[in-house]
Amino acid sequence: MEKKTQISFFIIFICFVISACTFEKTNENKELTEEENENIVLKEHLLSKNKYRKGEALYNEKCASCHKKDGTGVIGTFPPLAKTESLNPMLAINAILHGIEGETIVNEEKYTTPMQKVELSNTETADLVNYILNSWGNQNGKVTPLDVEELR
Repeated sequence: MEKKTQISFFIIFICFVISACTFEKTNENKELTEEENENIVLKEHLLSKNKYRKGEALYNEKCASCHKKDGTGVIGTFPPLAKTESLNPMLAINAILHGIEGETIVNEEKYTTPMQKVELSNTETADLVNYILNSWGNQNGKVTPLDVEELR
């Protein structure tokens, strides 16, 4: 009797597995409704916002007092980071790690105010740079903690 019970459970298990696989395959080819598409877009938007949350917090703590919360800077004193074509990922890392001395030209405006280096870990620096590179209309890529380590 015990052997029959084991065989019965095995058959039920196999049927369950087969039906689960069939259900999965039918859902793969299912057309998404407009509401499901909107939910996917919303989730992707929230994920992308969350991706830069740590960098945004670091920016607000370390950079916003000079470059402004919206990244516009102060003309002639602190260069803008928003909508800046010359914003290069490696230059941004270098500026954070080592600071900037001397003249800098951004969007055809000259800046001479020195920037002090910012003491952050490789991961924090990457988070900060990624936030700057992808905020306020910037779409300048992504850096990793390894990129920061190479410039340290």
